[in-house]
Amino acid sequence: MKSPNAVPQFGKIAERARKYAKHSWEYGAVSHALLEIYDPTLSPFFGDFCSLEELDDDKIQQATGLKYAKEFICTGQATLLDGEGTSPKLFQ
Repeated sequence: MKSPNAVPQFGKIAERARKYAKHSWEYGAVSHALLEIYDPTLSPFFGDFCSLEELDDDKIQQATGLKYAKEFICTGQATLLDGEGTSPKLFQ
């Protein structure tokens, strides 16, 4: 895992958020926070952000927040399901 760009405590906060997220909106919030901490250039709030099409695919694939979110997304069904307290890890 990459070290946080800003405050050293962000790493501890991020790990706690990962551990205690239990529902879909929490997974989304954690994913977004991880992008802001570890890969801010992939965030729409980053100063020069234009679109994902302009970014390197390897950078997107390795982004901590996006890798985290992928664990909780299943695209093979008509609906998204809440994790109900467990990580479904559907892409392992």
